[in-house]
Amino acid sequence: MTKPTKQNYVNLILKNKKNNKFIKYIDYIRFPKYKNFTQDTKITFDFPITVLVGKNGTGKSSILKALYGCPESFNIGDHWFSTEMDPIVDSNNQRNCLIYAYASKRNTQPKEVLIQRAPRKDTLDYWETAKPVKKYGMGDTKRTKQIKMPCTYIDFHSILSAFDVYKYFIKNKTVKEENNYLRKKSKKLFNSLNKNIMYKVKGVPQVEKPVDLTPIELNIISEILEKKYISGKIIRHKFFKIWSKSVILKTNKLHYSEAFAGSGETAIAILIHKLHKIQNSTLVLLDEPEVCLHPGAQKKLFDHLKSICLSKKLQIIISSHSPEFVLGLPDNAIKIFNETSDEKIEIINKCHQSAAFLAIGKDIENKKTIVVEDRLGKLIIQHVANKLNLQNQINVIIHPGGESSIKKSIGSYSALEDFNKFIIFDGDQNPGDFQKFNTFSFNESQSIEKLQNHLENILKIDPKKIIVRNSNETVETTLKRYKNCIEFFEDNCFFLPCNIPEEIIWDDEYAKQISCCDDSSEIDDSEDFKEKFNKLAASLISTTLTSDDIFNIQKIFVTNWSKKLSNNYNTIKDILYKILNITID
Repeated sequence: MTKPTKQNYVNLILKNKKNNKFIKYIDYIRFPKYKNFTQDTKITFDFPITVLVGKNGTGKSSILKALYGCPESFNIGDHWFSTEMDPIVDSNNQRNCLIYAYASKRNTQPKEVLIQRAPRKDTLDYWETAKPVKKYGMGDTKRTKQIKMPCTYIDFHSILSAFDVYKYFIKNKTVKEENNYLRKKSKKLFNSLNKNIMYKVKGVPQVEKPVDLTPIELNIISEILEKKYISGKIIRHKFFKIWSKSVILKTNKLHYSEAFAGSGETAIAILIHKLHKIQNSTLVLLDEPEVCLHPGAQKKLFDHLKSICLSKKLQIIISSHSPEFVLGLPDNAIKIFNETSDEKIEIINKCHQSAAFLAIGKDIENKKTIVVEDRLGKLIIQHVANKLNLQNQINVIIHPGGESSIKKSIGSYSALEDFNKFIIFDGDQNPGDFQKFNTFSFNESQSIEKLQNHLENILKIDPKKIIVRNSNETVETTLKRYKNCIEFFEDNCFFLPCNIPEEIIWDDEYAKQISCCDDSSEIDDSEDFKEKFNKLAASLISTTLTSDDIFNIQKIFVTNWSKKLSNNYNTIKDILYKILNITID
């Protein structure tokens, strides 16, 4: 069987999800009241890998901790607990709680589980399941059991080697004392690794049996870190005062412990070993796995996470600040965490990867420039882009001189091979179906006259105004210029769904609502949509009309139109998706 490509993993995961291959799966989680999230915050898990993206302090780790408490036998209180300094406050007769849903059997509707904080005298951090509560919108009357699902939570800030734990967290020691202690205790570590000596103090074990990394694990670690490891061991011990892990790695030239390894090597070795030990259908929660890894290693780690998600049918939820962990994911797999003006946290459940980059402060490079005929066309396109969170990927400009001037510019755009520039004409410039250049016969494609006629048919303009041929220009050069121009038109030119932008947004009923006319039939009867807006503006404004007055009314219509998500709206959305090369599910 051929190994899937990295890009195909996403499609294969989607296919397996649709075919119910992920048999243990949390469909969504919602929060009637939880920490600082807006009331009734909900996160959907439409794709088996979900990435939580946002700036520091927006609650991404809090969601991972909430999810940790969802499966049976796991408790939120292990990671979120009340203290004098940071008490958990239950207010307005409402406890901190969460509700999650899962399907107990294949092809059945998900049922909801309510988990709420229920402090006791001896256990302030106790959480328990509860009967459905009507005020939380729960329809069932019977308590649903928690999902039986293994769970692994890994906070990458806490993956420290035994050497680092001692060096940075055991205080009140001089450098000399530190070095002497490590030197002395390292002998015991060496004996446990190489001579299988298991030390005890007063009968209490100080070390666990070392674990050899498998060849598969070593290959994956080698690929991620771009270094060839031929052997490796992980050993948990208390030789450096606190129970922690040491990682020993060997290459063809070096054999070293974490004292000389990078922290990224230690973290990746421990993570890969954990992932390959866990059961199928495990809930895997990863808090900032990019820590200590360069971007190339982050990308390769994410590729491996997709691979193991598919093979073990894992549900993986990642909190991250790294763009590498959202590349190639479906929009509904990316969740954006934003802080509102009243310091609450809200979550956007569907977001393109570029908007995720902006949420973490990364600028978008190579924005797409979209050229339009007028300011209403620009406003409509920007409005759709804003609703889709794509506004920071595009730059919409009005070309002076309108459509004829834009057409003349196609020759220069194509000659410069400016593939980040696109044109959206009004619909009245749409030539309809026409022969594509790739279907031309060889003779047709080599005929200047044929290409001129073709260009004139699709652009409705004299082609000599687009391609001005120099007297000393060769036939081959001229042919190439015409070919580039035609291909630019086919690939980079689009058309609004109606003849003019005014037709897209006009709404008779809405016009009647805001019209000051006693009889609005005069406006309705007009067949010219520009004239409709002129007459409506005249009914609303007593002074001499200006173009800005009319445009301000059109702005209101654009807002009203965009709420309805009409076929025209979807057409423009599809155009933007094509321009930005966004795959539509």
